[in-house]
Amino acid sequence: MLHFRDFLEGHGFPFPLISAFVSVVAQFLAGLSYISGLWIRFFSALMILNFLIALAMVHMRDTYLNSAPAIHLLVVSIFLLINGGGRWSFTNSKTLS
Repeated sequence: MLHFRDFLEGHGFPFPLISAFVSVVAQFLAGLSYISGLWIRFFSALMILNFLIALAMVHMRDTYLNSAPAIHLLVVSIFLLINGGGRWSFTNSKTLS
């Protein structure tokens, strides 16, 4: 976490330790959400915000290869926000009945 804090501090983030903690916890919870199928749209909206900030503050001047993971996760989050968890999601009412 301290390495990530130093990375964020080097890119001018305010409160780098808090920012690092919030980002890591949000990504971890979003990963659990994506796997479990619970609260997909909420966490995908949170990840859209997270990766837009990452692209704007860190990857704006990067090459595509360096920024590709953030771009790909942003696109996946947009897809999940629009489409939801799908047929096998726990929040899908058809699978619960």
